[in-house]
Amino acid sequence: MAPADWIRRHRIAAFFLLAYAISWSIEGAVTLAGMEPSWTTWFFEGFLSPLSPVVAAALVLSASGESVRGWLRDILKFRVHPKWYALAIGIPFVITYASGIASWALGGPVDWASFEFDPISIVIGIVLGTLIGGGQEELGWRGFAQPELQERYGAFRAAVIIGLLWGGWHLPQFVFPGGMRAEWPLALTVSYFVGIVAFSILLAWIYNGSGGSAFLAMLMHGTDN
Repeated sequence: MAPADWIRRHRIAAFFLLAYAISWSIEGAVTLAGMEPSWTTWFFEGFLSPLSPVVAAALVLSASGESVRGWLRDILKFRVHPKWYALAIGIPFVITYASGIASWALGGPVDWASFEFDPISIVIGIVLGTLIGGGQEELGWRGFAQPELQERYGAFRAAVIIGLLWGGWHLPQFVFPGGMRAEWPLALTVSYFVGIVAFSILLAWIYNGSGGSAFLAMLMHGTDN
């Protein structure tokens, strides 16, 4: 069976395999090269690696004989009800402040200075986070995988499946030598993976509620980052 035929028959499996292969290859190359943290390292791990889901989606669509340009036009919806913009930006702020308060209430260390509200820095951070700081992942996770999976499993279960596989996609950060999360304690690691599944559910809700706008999911992801 030709690779293109297999991809057409197993679109979701092909998508995740490609997303993992592309991202993990980039992360592995950085590790093998022994690159120290720098702007060059960020370019590979922080910009190119997060593009792997959209590249994977484009490859699957191309192998299936579908228009990548048409797909992007369909999922990059900007004209949606303003409430979805407010929710996409507001929910990550609520989560962040609630987490800080919960940590403080449980006796944990909280750097309240990091919670200072600087409008200009926040706007710049949201724009950068949405476009080049992780938000670009959503073109693949929500723009491709969510509608594909929810046709078979429904929106909620699809979001949980994506959340679990999305968490697995981050594994090099935990297991590769020098990974940005390699030194995390077990409790923090577990909470991260639980949180990413929960966030996947919220992103699916934003995506579906906004009429299938992957841009709103990008905005929410970028704001959270």
